[in-house]
Amino acid sequence: MQTLLPLDFIDPSHDALSGFRLQRFEVLNWGTFDQRPWILDLQGGIALLTGANGSGKSTLVDGLLTLLVPNRRRNYNQASSGSGKKERDEKSYVQGAYGRTRSEESHGSKLRLLREKATLSVLLAYFRDQTSKQDVTLAQVLWMEDGSVRKFFVISDAELAIAAHFAQCTRIADLKKQLKQIGAETFEEFVKYSHKFRKRLGLQSEKALDLFNQTVSIKEIGGLNDFVRNHMLEKTDVQTKIRELQGSYDDLTFSHTAIQKARKQLEVLLPLTEEVEKYAKLKSNVSVLQTFQRLAPAFFAHKKLNLLEQELQTIDQQLTQIKHQRHETERLLTTLRQKEKDLDFAIKQDSVGQRLQELAREIEQAQKEVNRKKKQTDEYNRLAHLLGLTEYRDRDTFYAAATKGKDLKQEINTALETLEAQRDEQKLRYADLQKQQTQLDEELTSLRSRKNQIPKTNLDMRNRIIHDLDLVDT
Repeated sequence: MQTLLPLDFIDPSHDALSGFRLQRFEVLNWGTFDQRPWILDLQGGIALLTGANGSGKSTLVDGLLTLLVPNRRRNYNQASSGSGKKERDEKSYVQGAYGRTRSEESHGSKLRLLREKATLSVLLAYFRDQTSKQDVTLAQVLWMEDGSVRKFFVISDAELAIAAHFAQCTRIADLKKQLKQIGAETFEEFVKYSHKFRKRLGLQSEKALDLFNQTVSIKEIGGLNDFVRNHMLEKTDVQTKIRELQGSYDDLTFSHTAIQKARKQLEVLLPLTEEVEKYAKLKSNVSVLQTFQRLAPAFFAHKKLNLLEQELQTIDQQLTQIKHQRHETERLLTTLRQKEKDLDFAIKQDSVGQRLQELAREIEQAQKEVNRKKKQTDEYNRLAHLLGLTEYRDRDTFYAAATKGKDLKQEINTALETLEAQRDEQKLRYADLQKQQTQLDEELTSLRSRKNQIPKTNLDMRNRIIHDLDLVDT
C-alpha cells in the first residue's frame, strides 16, 4: 500500500475553476486505508487517479460517494472492472475487509478484517470558492455498534482536517462537543445533512448528485439521448402537465373576460365617480368655510381683547410712572419752596452762622433721606429676588418689575383661592368621615349590647313604630 498518492492537476487559478472546488479529500480507517489519515491534495484542480488493480482507487471514489450520495442510491465499486455489485458496502469499508479465508468450522469462507468494532472511520472533503473566498468542509464519522454501522454527519464553514479535528477523540460525545465548539454543525440524518450542504454549495436539486453517482460507474455511453433522458432530466407526467396547462389556460381566459368586463364597468362609472369626488370635495370645503364663518367673530373678538388688554397694561404702567414722577416733583417743589423760605429768611437775617447751621441740618436731612432710600432699595431687591423679579437698576426696570409683580400677585391670589377651595372640600370630606365613624361606633356599641345582628337603623325604626303605635316590646 502506498503512503503517498501522487496526483496530476491543472492550475487552480484558471478562470474555468470558478465556484466550489474540491481542495482536499481525506480518509481515516476506510477500507484498506488504515491507522492514519490518507490525503488527496487536489487544490481545486482536475486530477487523474491511477494505480494497479486493488490499489484502492474505487475505495477512495466510494468514500467520496458516501459523503455526497444517500446510501440507497450509491453504486459502490462500480468503476472497478470485474467486481460484483454487492461485493462492497459501508460495513465492509468501516471494518476494513480486504479478503476472505476458508473456515473449516463453517465449511465456507470468512471475511478478513483490519479493524475492531470500536475503531472510528472518518471521511472528509474540503471545498473552497476562490471567487467569494468561502470555505465548506463535509465529513462523516462511522463506527460499528451491535453489528451495524452507526454514523453522524458534519458541515463546517471553515477548513477542517482529520488529524487536527477528528483523530484526537475516541468517544463520540467528546468528538461532537469539540466540533460544536469550533462552529461546526452535526446531523444524525442524511436528509437534513444533504439539504444543508447542497444549499451551501449552491446545488438546487438532488439530480446533480444522482448524475454524479451514475457517471462514477459509467464505462461506456451507448446513446447520448438516452443518457440525458435517464440521468440528467427529471421524470415528469406529460399528460398531467398538459391537463394543468389546459386548466390554467381556461382560468386565464375566464380571468381575462372578467377583467375586461370590470374594466368596461369602471369606464362607465368613472365620470360618476369623478363627480362624486368633486361633490364630496366641495361639500367638505363648504363645511370648512361655514365653520370659519361661525368662528370668525369670536376669533376677531379674542384678538381685539388681547390688543386692548396690552394697551390698557401699557397705559396703566405709564400712569403709574407719571404719578410717581408727579409725587417726586411735588416733593422736590416742597423742598425748593422751603429752601426759598430759608434763603429769604437768611437774607433777611443776614447771618452767616445761621446759614451754616441750616446747611448742616439740610445735609443731615438729605443723608437720612439717602439712607432711607437705600434701605428701601435693599428691601425691594430682597423681595424681588425671592419673587424672581429684576432688581432695581433704573426707573424703567422698577416699573416693569412692578407690572410683573401685579401679575404675580394675581397668580398667587388665584392659587390661594384654589387651595382654600381644596381645604374646604377636605373639611367637608372630614366631617362626612367623622359622621360615618360616629354611626359605625354607635352600630358597634349597639351590636355589643344585644344578641341579635339587626342593624341599628332598623332597630331605631322598629322602636319608633312601637312607640308611635303604643305597642308592647316583646
